[in-house]
Amino acid sequence: MTNHRSFVIIIEIDSFVGAHNTIGTDELKFVRKDDVQLINYKHTPSPNKEKILEFINRKSS
Repeated sequence: MTNHRSFVIIIEIDSFVGAHNTIGTDELKFVRKDDVQLINYKHTPSPNKEKILEFINRKSS
């Protein structure tokens, strides 16, 4: 909290395909002053993201 009325919220979300196939982490950063605003979004892909998506795409074809 930066003062009595504003603060920053950071949410991290792990993105999955299927049950255990992590394709990356999304980070959303919000600030609340008078209202809530998204001020930053960052996606960090997992090392195996491309292989996982290739496998899923082949399997569904």
